[in-house]
Amino acid sequence: MDLSRHLSRALILAVLPFTGGAGAGDAAPVAGDPVPVPSAPAPEDSSEAAEALVEHFLVEWTDADVALPAAEGPGTHQARKDRVVALVRLRRGRVNGDLQLEMDYDDLLEGVRLSSHERLGADVSRLIWRERTPGRGRTLRAEWSPDGSALETAEWDVGGRRARRASLEEGGVLPQYLVDLARTGRVVSGRFRVFDPLAARLEVRELSTCYESDPDGWMRRVVRLRRADGTLAGEYCFDGRRLVSFRLQDGRIAARAVDRESWEAARDEFRAGPAAGAGESDRPAGS
Repeated sequence: MDLSRHLSRALILAVLPFTGGAGAGDAAPVAGDPVPVPSAPAPEDSSEAAEALVEHFLVEWTDADVALPAAEGPGTHQARKDRVVALVRLRRGRVNGDLQLEMDYDDLLEGVRLSSHERLGADVSRLIWRERTPGRGRTLRAEWSPDGSALETAEWDVGGRRARRASLEEGGVLPQYLVDLARTGRVVSGRFRVFDPLAARLEVRELSTCYESDPDGWMRRVVRLRRADGTLAGEYCFDGRRLVSFRLQDGRIAARAVDRESWEAARDEFRAGPAAGAGESDRPAGS
């Protein structure tokens, strides 16, 4: 089982248009074409919704009755003990007035590291995606064309460089920005075209919002994304604007928020040799 692929396919949900409409249910996708929305934040988006933010998550194997899949990564032994399979850090901030959203994912079982950086502003809408695995790497850039009519992508790996161009006639919005819109309640339902960095293609997702009680009795706002066949592509649980947990498909892997100290302790415990991200500052994006 490729755990990094299970986690990353939906975390980096991309290029999507919002159809609008406040939805309280968790309905399956319905027929209809996506419609355009702005690809970048409005210039006046500098209020509380735009504040700097850093969030830390432990990704856990949640089924105590099922063994973790075999793997040979440096953290395998400890992962089997604690059932933590990956670390995720999300960062949000501003760079010269542009919104910057970052995700770092560290697979403790297989040694896979993924990073996603989105920058959105009046003159730029761009995603940079990097995959680093033992013995190989891949970099993908997806960016709006200067006239905003197309999504231009270029990727580099052991096979060289490949470039593609896809029409944005129906609109689009980058993946982490979609989650950011859902976080602040500016998106509550709709159909979206999604750019998947792993597959480097556009796909359609259906977004819905509902309120559910957690095991402790607290009401949480739950945002779900579903594929065209109705299967789960992402589930994000919010307490206000704080992301408290998420999962990216039905199954045995889920992420929960922890404080910085707990995240760093897990990072240092699981990594062999120098701690992952050594020398990196734990700062909001763009600061």
